[in-house]
Amino acid sequence: YSRRKNKAILLHGKELKLAEPKGRLSLAYRGIEEVPIDVFVRPSFVKILDLSFNKIVDFSFLQILTELNTLVLDNNRVNSHTVFPPLLKLEVLWINGNEVSNLALFIGNITSNFPNIKYLSMMKNAAAPSVMDKW
Repeated sequence: YSRRKNKAILLHGKELKLAEPKGRLSLAYRGIEEVPIDVFVRPSFVKILDLSFNKIVDFSFLQILTELNTLVLDNNRVNSHTVFPPLLKLEVLWINGNEVSNLALFIGNITSNFPNIKYLSMMKNAAAPSVMDKW
C-alpha cells in the first residue's frame, strides 16, 4: 500500500474510501494477507469493517478499532486457534467460509474477547456444518 500527496491511501493500486458513510470501511475482495495499521486514519470512526475474501491470518491490528460494532471476515483464513484482540463493543461477527474446525475452542476465544457479541454467523466451517453447506 502507499499514500498519495492528497492523503488518499492506495492498497494494491486501488484507492481506499476511508470516510465511507456511517463509519463503514470495506477492504473486501483485495486478496490481502495483512492489514497495515496506518490504513485506519481515524480508527475510532470505524464501526463496521468488511474484510471478506482476503487471506488474513493475523487480526492483531483490530485492537486499535475500539468502536468496532460489526466485523465481516467471510472467506479468510480464520481457524480454531485464531486469536482476536478484545473488542468490547463488537456485537456482530461473520466468519462464513473459513477454517474453524473446533467449535468449543473457537467459541471460548470469541466469548472472552467479544463479551457483547449478539450475532455470530459461521456457515461453511467444519465446526458448524449445515444443510446449506452442501449447496
